[in-house]
This record gives sequence, structure tokens and C-alpha cells, in this order.
Amino acid sequence: MRKIRVIFKTKSLKWQLLVRWSLMLTLLLIIMGISQYFITRSYLLSGKNQVLEARLHDLDKDDLQDAKSSNNPKLKAMFLVKLISDRNTSVVILDKKGEIISESKGINGDVTPPHLSQEEYKKLLKESAKGENYKIVKNPNNNRSMVKFKIISSISRTLGLVQISTTVDPINIMLLNQIYFYIMASIIIIILGILIGKSVLKYTLKPLYNL
Repeated sequence: MRKIRVIFKTKSLKWQLLVRWSLMLTLLLIIMGISQYFITRSYLLSGKNQVLEARLHDLDKDDLQDAKSSNNPKLKAMFLVKLISDRNTSVVILDKKGEIISESKGINGDVTPPHLSQEEYKKLLKESAKGENYKIVKNPNNNRSMVKFKIISSISRTLGLVQISTTVDPINIMLLNQIYFYIMASIIIIILGILIGKSVLKYTLKPLYNL
């Protein structure tokens, strides 16, 4: 009877330690996974931001000067849209009232750029739409896009706004795939950790079996 109690207590201790080890390992993997997700997301969004920032910086000042001085603002806005936009980038040109003058529609006319409210555009015009900031917004197709802005201005006044955007859906898909992969890898690690921990505890607690 005494041997049975000793064996039971020993096994109970082993399984308690094994459970605690498994919980610690799971918690560590969760913390690592969350940290990796946000670090990777920040890095990828930063890369997108730099691409859009470069497109805005590459926009020639003469083009903006022509845009504000042209007798046909709509025609010049259409020129700027064609100049900046491509397969992965959408462009919207707005006047100083926050109203859309022209926008890109994609190669086949099936792309609709994301739009903010007129009040938000007016606020950006007042704040000079600093290029280092960006917004993540939904476009009419319910896809998320990164949006940046650049002011069209003269020396003394603001004349309009350039909005440039690109989809971040590939980033979201990449992060989702990373989550799936990490979950599968974590399950394998936990299983291996339990098997290794069981073997280690078996030899570590072996002296207790001999009492």
C-alpha cells in the first residue's frame, strides 16, 4: 500500500511539473508569436510607406507648379494622375475645398481609390498633409489601403492635395500565412517539448522511485 502511495505521489509530481513546463512553453511561444507579428507588420508597412514617400518625393516641383497655374485644372489633374499612378498605386487629386478633381481608375477602369470625408480632406489641407504620416483606410471594395498625401501650394496659399495609395492586402495575407505557419510550428514544438520534458523528468525524479 505504501509503495502504491509513493508511486502515485511521484507520478503526480511528474505530471504537475510536466503540465507546468508545457504551460510555460506555450506562454513563451504566444509572447514570441505576438511580438513577431507586430514587428513584421511594422516592418512591412514601413516598406510600403517608404515606397509611397519616394513616389511623392519624385514628383517634380514643375509638375505641381503647372498644376496650380494651368488654366484647365481638371486637365492638369488628369495629367498628374497618369504621371503618378501605376498598376499598384492609386492617385486622387483634390482642390483646396477638399473636392475631387480627378482620380485613377486602374488599367481597366475597375479600381476605385479609397476616399476620406470632405471634412478629413479639409483638415489635412490645413495641417499641410505631412508626408511622413499615413492612414490605413478601406476602399469601396472593402480592401485596406495605405494612403499618403502631398500639398499642392504656392508661396502663400494651399491650392490642392495629392492623395497616393496602395493596397496592403498582400501584407495582411502574408501575415495570415505566417500566423498559420507559426501555429503549426508551435504545436510541433510543444509536442516535442512534452516528450523531451517527460524523458528528462523521468530520469530527474528517478531517485524518488527508489525511496
